Parts: sequence; C-alpha cells; structure tokens
Amino acid sequence: MELTKQIKKPLNELLHTIFLKSPENLFDDFILECQKFYEEPAHTFTEMRTRDNKKIRGDIFEDFCVLYLKYVKKYDNAWRLEDVPEEILEKLSLKRKDMGIDLIVENTGIYSAVQCKYKKQLGYKKTSITWKALSTFYALCMRSGPWDKYIVMTNCDYTRHVGKKTEKDLSICIGTFRKISKDDWIKMCQVKGNILNQDEKNNNNKQDENNNNKQDENNNNKKDENNYKQDENKEGKKKIKPLSQEELRLKRLAYYDKKEEKEIYL
Repeated sequence: MELTKQIKKPLNELLHTIFLKSPENLFDDFILECQKFYEEPAHTFTEMRTRDNKKIRGDIFEDFCVLYLKYVKKYDNAWRLEDVPEEILEKLSLKRKDMGIDLIVENTGIYSAVQCKYKKQLGYKKTSITWKALSTFYALCMRSGPWDKYIVMTNCDYTRHVGKKTEKDLSICIGTFRKISKDDWIKMCQVKGNILNQDEKNNNNKQDENNNNKQDENNNNKKDENNYKQDENKEGKKKIKPLSQEELRLKRLAYYDKKEEKEIYL
C-alpha cells in the first residue's frame, strides 16, 4: 500500500522503520513522521501544493486506518471508498464519488461506515473534531447502508456529538491509537517472520556493539587515568632530591639558633 505518490516509502515500510527505532510511543512517532513530511522545505511549486494539500494529509491517515482496521480490529475487509467493489457500493446505495464516508469495513457480510479525520497537533493543546465536521458523514450514513457501526477515526483527543451516543457510534481517537501494542504494530507492517527475526538480530547486534564500544571507552579512560597518576608519581619522586651534608648542617644550625632566641625571650 503506497503512502502517497509523493512519499517514496510505502506505508508499511514506514511503519516498520518506526518500529525499528523503538520510540517511546509508536503512533506518536508516526504522527511526527507525517508532520516532518509536511514541514520539509519545498523546492518546487508541485511540492508546495502537495505539502499544503489537506486531501493528501487525509489520504496518508486513511491508509493508516485501513491497516489498523484490518490487523488490529481484525475486520475481514477494509477498503477506501475508491477501492470498494462495485457490487458492494450498489448494495449499500453508495456512489464512488460520495463525500462523507472515507472507508468501509466488513465482517461476515456486515458493513460499517468510517470517517477519518486528521488534524495537525498543536503542542500540548488538546484537539477535537466538531459535530459540524462530522455532520456530512452522519447525514450520508442515514441515506445509505444498512450499517452496523458509524466509526470516526481521528488523531485528535476526542470527538463532539450532539445528543447521546448510540450503540452504533464508535470513536477511535489518539488515546486508543497510542495503545497499539508492538505485536499489532508489526502486523500492520506486514513483515514476514524471518525478516522480523533478522531485524531484531541486527538491532541486538547494534546494541551489543554499542555496549562493547562503551566498555572499551571506559577501559581506555581508566587506563589513561592510571597512566596519568603514574606519571604524576614519577614527577613527584623526581622533585624530591636528597640533601647534601652541608645543607643538613646549615638546617641544624638554623634550628638551634631559633631555639636559643626563644629561650632568651622567655
């Protein structure tokens, strides 16, 4: 699955790269990678339009949601609207260019509609999806289907609803994405077992190499420190010279002269 035509790596390869970095949180690192792409300096007008294109940003997040629904939520099928088989569209009273529903998922012949909403993160400020932004999605769901669930997926902290949520309403927000386990993440990467084992082996080898380098550095530092102390001792020994007989005689005389002076004053 391609991330977009403008991004070189397929999405599953990008997710695999993130996994190998072992970040504090996998999903947060994925969002950072997306933002890096959007914030990179553009060198052509085409790149400028691409980086500022909200649809492309949405497409990247939609691709991620498809993998999440298939490999984490374990739906039998998950399609972007443009990839849904024609007979299923007809069954659900949808058209290819309908606006509002981004993805369709299916389990044993039961379908759910999905709306994906990506929003740029603003530091530590919480973000939300307004009811107005979701109104077209819910309106289309009412005129199509039948649907088992109305699913909203977003990298925001929460979604706003008018009235009470029903059993059909399901929101998957950033808090849920942050709980994706390493096992589920690697499934989303679609990496084969032997490749995964090789990657883990490479990581372990790199870690062992780093540990060995640190140990060698510590040993070299200790060796240098010991050499320095030995040099200091040698220099100290060189500075202490034995006194000649004449120097000793003069020191004795000076000592007794001082002693006599003290006795006179007393």
